[in-house]
Formats: sequence, structure tokens, C-alpha cells
Amino acid sequence: MRAPCFYTCIPGLLLALVSLCTAQNAPASQTVNLAGIVLVSDHPCAGSSSSGPSCRASDFALISGRTTYLLYGDLPTLQKFGRQRVKVTGALEQEPVESYGTHLIRRKITVRSIDTAEMQTSEIERFVQQLNVVPWRGPQNYGSPLCWDFAFTDPMVNILQAGRSAQDVLLRHISDANIRDQVIMLLGGVGDENAIEPIIDAMADSDESRFDPKAKRLDLIADLALTNITVSTVIWHHGGGITDDRPPDDSKTRWMKWWNENEGSFKAGVGGDRLYVNYPNYGIYAQFGDASAR
Repeated sequence: MRAPCFYTCIPGLLLALVSLCTAQNAPASQTVNLAGIVLVSDHPCAGSSSSGPSCRASDFALISGRTTYLLYGDLPTLQKFGRQRVKVTGALEQEPVESYGTHLIRRKITVRSIDTAEMQTSEIERFVQQLNVVPWRGPQNYGSPLCWDFAFTDPMVNILQAGRSAQDVLLRHISDANIRDQVIMLLGGVGDENAIEPIIDAMADSDESRFDPKAKRLDLIADLALTNITVSTVIWHHGGGITDDRPPDDSKTRWMKWWNENEGSFKAGVGGDRLYVNYPNYGIYAQFGDASAR
């Protein structure tokens, strides 16, 4: 039986597998100080009788670089830091796990302290400039239902790690033709409702998208970014089944219609369900799983 997409997709933020023996030799517990983005499950299970594939060992995780850590601590405190860049101090425990024949590591942090840790604008700008010199091949799908591999470069990961504070810097560069595709993709990870209209404006019109491969590629990236922000079904439905990974020629028209209907009421991060098969991934494009590969 084919493994569900949630477990088989390994996005750009989770790259190479580490060996099982390395995990077994890791210290049982150690103190860590890490900066990263807090992810919050859309299907919280703590303190309830809920169970099933949507429940994780914790309702909270930290994405730091290319690694996922489950977070344990005061639940209201963790909740308020959702999708924010933070600095966490706590006790780290690691254990090997196996999912569908893949060896992973479950990393758990018992939080002792957590606070916001915004990245300086000058540092974000430095990473944006690196986008001009580090090539990015773009997103690729390798499954049905959709399983996206984003192949994020190191500068892109660093910008995603800046969280919401990167949005204004990225919006200043959305007209830069050399890096527009990367900027739009990154806005899909860190942006909110203020990024939606600029992304739509940057998309190709129907005729251009129909005949120009570069325009069609840009529309695909915009479709992924906008779906990641809005958690909507404008391009891909929630369920499984066979889904086309090519952007429709009228992508821009569809998004303009959706925005005209929702501009006054939509707020990123409020409502929506990020745990469905064709969703291009979770939060800053990071799968919220119990374990990570690196």
C-alpha cells in the first residue's frame, strides 16, 4: 500500500537522511539554545481524547534551519508564538523512529524559556542579495496526490527562518525579474494577507501563461505561495485523487476573483485546515511531523 503523502513528502526544509546509528549514539538529554519558527497544529490533540493520523506527539514544533523539534511546555505560552521566530532554551531528547521504512529522528525539547527573536532587516537584506547568485531549480511534484519538493537553497531557508519580519523586505524586491520567482515563493512562506495582492499582480495573464514556459512556471510558484497563505481551494481541492500539478492558464483570474470576494474578511492564520493531501505544505513550507530526517 502506498504511504500517505504527508509521510512520504520530504520538503526543502527536510533534506538528507541521517544514519540510524548516529541517532542511537546521540545524548539522551542535553541543553540547547535554538532560534527558529514555531509551528502549531491545526488539529490540536493535547488535553483531549482525540487520536488518529492528524494527531502528533505534540501540538507544537520548532523548525530551526532544516530540522524539526517537537516542543513541550506551557501550552498557552507556546500557542501565542505560532508562526513567529523565537529563541528557545530547553532540554533536548532524541530517539530514532521509523516511518514506512524510512529512518528518522524524533527530537523533543522541554522548553525552559521562549521569547521572540526577530532577525535584523540588514541581515534579511543580505540573504535576499544572495538569491541573485545561488541558483534555484524551482518546485517539483513527484506524486499523486501532490507531493512537492521545493529544493530550497540555503539563502531561501535563512529568509524563511526570519519569519514575518521578512515580508516587507521581500515585497521591496518583488519587481526584480532576476529573483521574482524566489521572492514570491518565500512570501508564500512568511507572508500574510498583505502579500496576496502583490503576488497576484506579479502573475502572468492568461495568454502569456498559455504560450510562455517561464510565465507558466511563475504562475505555478504563485499558485503554491498563495495556497500556502490562504489555505484555499482556488487551484487544488482538499481531498486526494488525481490532481494536475500544472497551473491552469487562468490562474491569475481565479486568484483575482477569490481576492475580490475575500479581501475584506481574510486574515492569514485564522481558520482553514492545513492537513489535507494536496496542500503544498505546512506553515513555512515545513511538514509538521513527529520526526525529521536531519
